[in-house]
Order: sequence, then C-alpha cells, then structure tokens
Amino acid sequence: MQSSRTTKAADAICAGLIIFAGALRLPQFREFFLAGTLISADLLTAALLWTVQVRQRLVQPEERKYLTRVGIMIVLFLALRTLKYQFLPAASAVGRYVWYLYYLPQTFLPLLMFFAVLHIGKPIDQPIARRWRLLYLPAALIVLGVLTNDLHSLAFIPLDGWASDSYRHGPLYFAAVFWMALLFAAMLAVSLVRCAVPGMRKNLWMPLLPLAFGAVYTISYILPPGGILAYLYKMPEAVCFVCAAFLEGLILARLLPTNDNYYELWCASDLGGGIVSRSGNLQYPTRNSVPVSVDDVRRAALQPLRLRDGDLMLNSRTVHGGWGYWTTDMTEINLLNTRLEDLGDVLSEENSMLEGKNELRERRLRIE
Repeated sequence: MQSSRTTKAADAICAGLIIFAGALRLPQFREFFLAGTLISADLLTAALLWTVQVRQRLVQPEERKYLTRVGIMIVLFLALRTLKYQFLPAASAVGRYVWYLYYLPQTFLPLLMFFAVLHIGKPIDQPIARRWRLLYLPAALIVLGVLTNDLHSLAFIPLDGWASDSYRHGPLYFAAVFWMALLFAAMLAVSLVRCAVPGMRKNLWMPLLPLAFGAVYTISYILPPGGILAYLYKMPEAVCFVCAAFLEGLILARLLPTNDNYYELWCASDLGGGIVSRSGNLQYPTRNSVPVSVDDVRRAALQPLRLRDGDLMLNSRTVHGGWGYWTTDMTEINLLNTRLEDLGDVLSEENSMLEGKNELRERRLRIE
C-alpha cells in the first residue's frame, strides 16, 4: 500500500517548513530581525504537525505511545534551542547549561524510537520484555555526564575558558554519538528481522537516507570550519529531522505498520461489504460486495437478513452518516445443516426399525 493523500500532504508541509527554516539563515535573510522567531515557530509547527499525524496513522497502541513521547522530545529539543538562541545572551552560564540539556532529548529520542520498533510483530496487548528497560541506565548516565561537564570536561573541553565559547569534543561526546548510531543500527536490524512481508525489505534504502544525511551532517559539524549544512541548520534541528525522517522511512518501507490506505486493503479483501449513506448511495464497496437496498441494510441492523435463498447472511451496523454492512457466506453451513437433516432422517428410520424389532421380540416371548 502507498501512503494516503493526507499523509503525503502532511509530509510535504513538514519538509517545506524545514527547508524554509534553512532558507531564512541565508545571508540575505540572516540579519532580518524576525528571522530567528520565524525559524523557531516554523520548526515547532513542523514538529507538532508530524507528531499529530503520526499518532493518527499508527495501529499499535504501544508504538503510538512511544512515538508520541518521541514527538514530545522533539518539541522539547526545539524549545531548548529557541530558549538558547532567542532569549539568552551568548556565552552565558545559563545558556551553556541549556546547551547541556540538549542531550536529554537527544539521548532519549533514539531509545524511545527503539522501544517503539521492538513492538513490530508483537500482539497489541503484549508489552516488550522488562529487561529492555535497563537501557534507561546508560542513557541517564550520558545525560548526567554532560550536565556535569563543568566538573570534568569529558564531553566538551574549553580551549580558552567558557568566555570565548570555543571548545573541542571529549570522549563523552563521542560516546553519545556512538549511543545514537548503535540504537539506529539496532532499529534497522529489528525491523528487518520482524518484517512480516519479506518483499518489503528491499525498501531498506528509505530509512537509510536520513541516516546518511545525519552522518554527513555530523562530519560537517565536527570538522572545522563547518560546512553548509552546519551553517543552515543547528545541531538540534538536524537531530530532530534525522529521527523523524528515519521513522517516516520505516513507515514508507512498510517496516513499521500503519493504517495508511486501509481503503485499498478493504477493496481487495474477500469480505463482501460496504457503506450505505442515509440517502441510499453505496460507498466503499469491496470487490465481492453484492447489490443491496437501503431497506435491506436497515432491516439487517435490527436482525441478520438472509439473501440468495439463504446462502448469504446480510449484517449491518449503524455508523456516522449511514450504515456499514457485510455479508457472510452461509453455503457451507447450509450444506452441513442439510447433511445433519439427512442423518436425522436416517437415524429416525433406524429408531423405527429398532422399535419394530423390539416389539417383535416381545411378541415372540409372549407366544413362547
């Protein structure tokens, strides 16, 4: 199945908002006094839109729960970025600790995504194993280590004190990057192993594209003096984009199931049914749907109605704006009932013969 028009439109709007945010940092717009505010509002709108539409598309409640938390983390990440660049003075201690707080959503984003992917192929009411929750421990240690960087400088090493805001990356920073890369690799592995349709595995390139972008951005960000990507997009924006785009890649590759275009699945199913509007118009019929009247559908909502000499059972339920109906093939059941009736006749004849035989035995005994 392909993505629905609503999903394609929402994804296109989100992509357009992200491109627009980068365009506002071009030299001709960078000094515009509202550019920073527009960028913040633009990115937060994209994050909220993506969170809402992905909640509507996911089928598994546990997946929906974890990806809602992913959306909350993305919004938090962008809010911290807005706070740092729009409301706090540069090279201030408060701004530095807000920068350290980036690693709270950045570290837990891939972990929550991994927990959502672990539900692929599982029953709706089956939670993931408790042992996976142990992964919260290394994530918490990474965040705690970054927040206390002023004490040990293991994540960021200042080159001339923090007044100049110049630094180089320490081992804890690379541990945080490795943590994200490891979880993304684990998500790909789990998705491929648990994919219900082997043919969908050929679409692996879809979630790999945002990972390739993330790798290029990370290299551009780490190596001085920084490339065009690091100029147009801050690190929080790049991380949020990679996480959301990776999930969209899994969804588009059908490695992460959604309810997009259920209409196509409904039309292709062997179940005969459809929806009848209150005005009598037939909507969304399946290929095996039989012609029915509005009166038949209304009566079937009160009690199942037999069609075609009893070979089909028409069922109906009231829905918003009309009635939903479906038919049940009763041919096999009717055949079994006929056989049971025939067997009943045979048994009745055998009982009559046994009764006659017993009566003859009694007469013989009386004569003797």
